[in-house]
Order: sequence, then structure tokens, then C-alpha cells
Amino acid sequence: MEGGLLISYLIQVVPFKLADIRQHLLIKIDGVRLAPILLEVSKMPDFHLSINGQEQTVEDIDPSTPLLWVLRDNLGLVGTKFGCGGGFCGACTVHINGMAIRSCSVPVRAAVGKQITTIEGLVSEDGVLHPLQVAWIEEDVHQCDYCMSGQ
Repeated sequence: MEGGLLISYLIQVVPFKLADIRQHLLIKIDGVRLAPILLEVSKMPDFHLSINGQEQTVEDIDPSTPLLWVLRDNLGLVGTKFGCGGGFCGACTVHINGMAIRSCSVPVRAAVGKQITTIEGLVSEDGVLHPLQVAWIEEDVHQCDYCMSGQ
């Protein structure tokens, strides 16, 4: 190869935590430590939500996280389903202040201070299923069929 020099390095970035809000990245090239880089990592905010008549707190959540994922992944309310991810199919529908909203399209920060009702919240206090829940069970309803073409 004329007029050039090929140099190859193995660069390794090793993350490790220091306290709660700092993170060092240790840079190594070919196994030789160069210098630590200090990054300030801020804690994500906590959100207080009213879900199915109960106050819930989710901690350290990115404000832009869709409400759907907070309900499912952080609070274990898996009755609200993921369908299309674009708010078209309705599988992720919840009621916010009595209005049907697609939770995959709503950031968690927009739900603060509002009343959120999921499918789990339709059960009465004495455990009696809501007519909607009964109909879904009796009819053996799929999610919404948006993603089940030809079925």
C-alpha cells in the first residue's frame, strides 16, 4: 500500500458508577488506560399518577416515555396492549379524564394530574367484572385485530 499507514487500535470504553449522579468512562486503547472521562448523569424525574383510583409513583423515568410502557413495564398493568405503536389500532387505549386516549402516543409527563383508567380499573370494588370485560371473555376477543390481517 503506497503512501499510507494503517494503524489499528482496540478501543475499550468501560462504564462504572460513582455515586448516584456521576458516571466515569474509562478509556483504554490496546489495554492501556488513557484517562477517565467524567460525565454528569442527571437522575430522571419521578412522576405521580392517578391510575384506576389509586395514586402511583414511578421513579427515574424519562418524561418522554410513552404512558403505555410506564403502565406495562413499571406498574405491571399489562391489560393495556401494544399494537401498532402509532396510535392507529387502539390496543393501547386508556381513559384519561374520561376520554379515550392512545397511551402509546402520550408521554408520561402529559398524564400527571389526570385520572387514568385502564382495563384493570373497570372491575368493581367487590370484584365484579365490568360488562366490557365480560363481553371480551365471552366472545374470546383478540386484542384488536389490527395486526391480524386475514383472521
